[in-house]
Formats: sequence, structure tokens, C-alpha cells
Amino acid sequence: MTEEQLASQLARRFAVEVRDPSATPTVVTATAAMSTDNITKTAHGLSVGDQVQFDGTPAAPLATGTTYYVVNVTANTFKVSATEGGTPVDISADGDANYIAIANWTRVRAISDFKPTKDYKTEDDSDYDSEGWQSESKTGMGWGLEIDLIRKIGITTRAEDPGQQIIRVKADEFPPDDLLEVRWFDRNGGEEAFQGYVSPQWEDQGGPNTALDKAKAKLMGQGKRNVITNPYPTGLVV
Repeated sequence: MTEEQLASQLARRFAVEVRDPSATPTVVTATAAMSTDNITKTAHGLSVGDQVQFDGTPAAPLATGTTYYVVNVTANTFKVSATEGGTPVDISADGDANYIAIANWTRVRAISDFKPTKDYKTEDDSDYDSEGWQSESKTGMGWGLEIDLIRKIGITTRAEDPGQQIIRVKADEFPPDDLLEVRWFDRNGGEEAFQGYVSPQWEDQGGPNTALDKAKAKLMGQGKRNVITNPYPTGLVV
């Protein structure tokens, strides 16, 4: 059997997004219409791709505890889909559609270097039957992200990147107020995509008078790092 020729590839470019899990949710009163599949709320302020969850007893087949994505937006109505950019849910009865808007993911931009890390905890499990050969078993795992950032600002607003700002501000908090939710994924739509909670650290880099303004962010994993479906399976829209 002939083996396939292998070729090197450039290092994968990952996108990083963060959101604040401590944001206080507010239940918004709305109604659902079977005839149009629309959810109506005057001046709702939602945008395509925003995420909502329904509260109380929503119109069928909408379910509580399920995350839906906003599609087909007008000033006072919107529809929801089970997937981002997907087909709107076919609402089968008029009724309530009271919802909670989930905090949106914010892209962390101007990343110049990105390194996901893993740490392993092992314990010696050698015994008499191993005839003097030692062995170890993995008993724990840790993870984190190390990110080099260029502190670019908006050309018009002169404001710092919102994603960088979220990390920088949270880095000055103490637990549990410092907790952030982060997800990172292959920018080109590859299958590698992960999500978890982190405690962030932030360090400005300084430098000589010719240096660019740079910073390092270290995101220390809190609990399990979850494998997720790439939210942009066809590639990141910049």
C-alpha cells in the first residue's frame, strides 16, 4: 500500500472570544406568532447572531433552557434558529416568548502570538509485578492560554479593542469577580474548537521609545476545558 506524501503547513491561526458570565440577565416580555414565526418586542435591540433563552412557558416548540440564535431581524420583531444563521424555528402556536438575552461573545483582536497550554498531574503506580520498571498514571489535567497582544486602537474612536479591554479589566479583579468565559477555534473552519472558564492575568510590555504598545495575557483555566463545534465552520468572517 502506497503511503500518501505529507507536506508541512503553516501554524494554525486561532480566533479568541470572551464574555463575562457575571452579567445579570433580565427577562424581556415578548410574544410569538404562529402565522409568521415572529417574536415581537418593540425596539428589542437585538442583532442577527445574538443568543437568547426563553423563560416561563413559551409558545411551542420553543423550550426553556435551550439557547437559540436570533435571525431575520426587524426593529420590532425577530425569529430564532437552533443554529447560528440557520432556518427559523416553525412556531406552532401563538403564545408567550419571554426571553433572556445571553451576553454576546466579544472577539479579542490584534493577537500576535497564541499558545494553548496543558499541564498534567501524574502519580507513580509502579508495583512489585513491574520487575523494577517504573510507571506513572495521569491523575489530573490543567489548561490555559498565553496570548501576545498589540494594543491597537480604533482609527476613529481611539478606543482600545473591546475584547482586550474585557481581559485587562477582569485581570484586576479577585475571585469570583475575575471569572471570564473564553472560546477559541480554528479561524479557517477546522474542527479544533474549545471553551471554558478562566482567571485572567494582564501584563503590559513597555519598551524603548520606538516600541509598539504591547501586552501579554495569561488565561488560567478554571475547571474542564470543553470541546465544542467550531462556531464558524466555513471560516471566520472578519
